Order: sequence, then C-alpha cells, then structure tokens
Amino acid sequence: MERFLVVSAQCVFSTHLFLHFHLLLHFLLFISLFN
Repeated sequence: MERFLVVSAQCVFSTHLFLHFHLLLHFLLFISLFN
C-alpha cells in the first residue's frame, strides 16, 4: 500500500511539473510573439 502511494505521488508530481512547464513555454512564446 505504501509503495502504491509513493508511485502515485511521483506520477502526480511529474504530471504537475510537465503541465507547469508546458504552460510556461506557451506563455513565453505568447510574449515573444507580441514583442
């Protein structure tokens, strides 16, 4: 059970990190287009 929690936590963390990076990348592209 503990192992499952650790794996799911890592999965959620990496997904959150990926989404955050993705949004940041789009935001930077958006800014560079309007400059």
